[in-house]
Amino acid sequence: MAKDSSGARLTQNLHLPKLLLIPVLILALALTINSSPDMTSRILQFFRLSSSSSTQNKMPSTAARAPVFKNLGAPGVDEYYPLNEPTLGTPYSKDEYPQNKDIPKLFDPITIRDVTFKNRIWVSPMCQYSAVDGQMTDWHLVHLGGFAIRGAGSIMFEASAVTPEGRITPEDAGIWSDSHIPQMKRIVDFIHGQGTMVGIQLAHAGRKASTLAPWVQDRRTKAGGVGSESSIAREEEGGWEENVIAPSEIPFSATYPKPRAMTEQEIDGIAQSFVDAVERCKKIGFDFIEIHGAHGYLIHSFYSPLSNNRTDEYGGSLENRLRLPLRIARTVREAWGPSKPLFFRVSATDWAEGPEKDEKTGEWRSWGIEQTVILAKELKKIGVDLIDTSSGGNWVKQKIPIGPGYQVPFAERVKKDVPDVVVGSVGLITSPQQAEQILQDGQADVVFLARELLRHADFPIYAAQELGVVVKPANHTFELESVTGIPVPEVPQQRDPGGTPFKELHRWNPGINLRATVSLPEPPPSGPSQRNCINMTIPSTPCRISSPDGDQEFLTALGRGDDTPILIMPNTLIENDQLWSVENQTAGRIAFLHRESKLYIGLPGGEPAVGQTLLLSKKPIFFTPEQTDQPNVYR
Repeated sequence: MAKDSSGARLTQNLHLPKLLLIPVLILALALTINSSPDMTSRILQFFRLSSSSSTQNKMPSTAARAPVFKNLGAPGVDEYYPLNEPTLGTPYSKDEYPQNKDIPKLFDPITIRDVTFKNRIWVSPMCQYSAVDGQMTDWHLVHLGGFAIRGAGSIMFEASAVTPEGRITPEDAGIWSDSHIPQMKRIVDFIHGQGTMVGIQLAHAGRKASTLAPWVQDRRTKAGGVGSESSIAREEEGGWEENVIAPSEIPFSATYPKPRAMTEQEIDGIAQSFVDAVERCKKIGFDFIEIHGAHGYLIHSFYSPLSNNRTDEYGGSLENRLRLPLRIARTVREAWGPSKPLFFRVSATDWAEGPEKDEKTGEWRSWGIEQTVILAKELKKIGVDLIDTSSGGNWVKQKIPIGPGYQVPFAERVKKDVPDVVVGSVGLITSPQQAEQILQDGQADVVFLARELLRHADFPIYAAQELGVVVKPANHTFELESVTGIPVPEVPQQRDPGGTPFKELHRWNPGINLRATVSLPEPPPSGPSQRNCINMTIPSTPCRISSPDGDQEFLTALGRGDDTPILIMPNTLIENDQLWSVENQTAGRIAFLHRESKLYIGLPGGEPAVGQTLLLSKKPIFFTPEQTDQPNVYR
């Protein structure tokens, strides 16, 4: 009884903090456990009651609590990136948006091996000439990351050299060293954080290596003098003109380095370099790999008879010329493993004069679509999943009939003759309707876009609107009305210079290529005495506007032939009222703006004609800047 009474008093009188109470109770338990099972039961019951009471006092019951909503991060990456559900560029459910009942082919997902791509608008690899010793920089993060936050279905890193001498220019990206892994992984993680698949193009420039970046070459040419026409990056310019390799000693042109013919040992070494690069790709986390076998670079120069006159097992017959390309593809496939896709970019023709095959002798004269189909069939046999169909780049005298979709027929031919391989088409695909038609007609399975995405980064969102489907934009978009109370105008048929409908222009605000609202007051009546007037018209084609003295000028954006307000940014700061002249006929309505000055436009009555003056007055106006796609407008 004494023990029971003592135990009861212990339970009733203890008011110590729980941290001090625990060791006391443990000691009591140790002293009594053998002598009084009943005491042990009371002590354990105390723990349960104390814990239950504490929980009830501090937290409401589960039934009474509201659901928990958190800004979750994207899975599978180290950094925190807010989760987009569904992923960017993915059509919403047709239950939520009835217009999504019939999804355009462009937004129909495609699965290759174990990787599913959310749509078929894919970013083609684009050399940036902005790396340092092969190391990508924040430029590449912004360049590639910008596509990820705009809904592209896939993004491919630029041609990345598997050896230092395999770079096109000294500033090309590389993947020949483990030191390249961290920065590439950082970019890959960001892209994955936006729910987008990302791959890399493994490359060796061959005889087109050790050249200058295009804008550097342009400066050299303009400077004139000895060597001004040369494309070669010399040693003092970071180049390696004495160590340029190719299947044969045939330079691309007189302005390019003269290569030396590769030994068989060097061929073995290059093949191994591709395999070594694959191991780094695994560590970085790429979803797919593309082998660059086009545009006159090393692999292309082996399979084309125009650049390969070897007499050993790597030259001569088509079988021999294909030996190295197929060897590289086979070993990359083996190293990459069975679960992830492997692509191969091919030039479907050299665009050389005459037929690719001499019908009299039966010899192949140049590279063309017939050999491309043979190569595609062999690549499919060894595990290549997608043929990325491009053209040219191997013959300096090539004459390319450039026009919209000029390379699509090559993709169509490959798809027709090798139907079980996925085919990508690239080259002057510039509108959603054009891209959709290519897919609907079975000419290709996916489309690669490059310059069009540089001109119009919002292309996936714009394409969805044009094709009548609603897709997920970035979390960071918002409806203007919900933030400012200013109604969003319903003018989806009107577009900005890049083609984005104005409704989406107001809404789409991903942080890069910032777009913001425009709200203009009703203009006062026009007349010679009116100043601070914004009622004017602008041409339906680009118009050049110059200052009174003629030393300052800029181009307008495209007009609409209606009352749509469009913002243009001059490259000069207007300090005082000035008269500027319009050098075209006009039709439309516009407001002009500089980053640091907000201007009304005064029209001295009627529509301006050629040579008529407009008055620009530096007065407050209540709209915010918008970046346009006109290169001569906003810098």
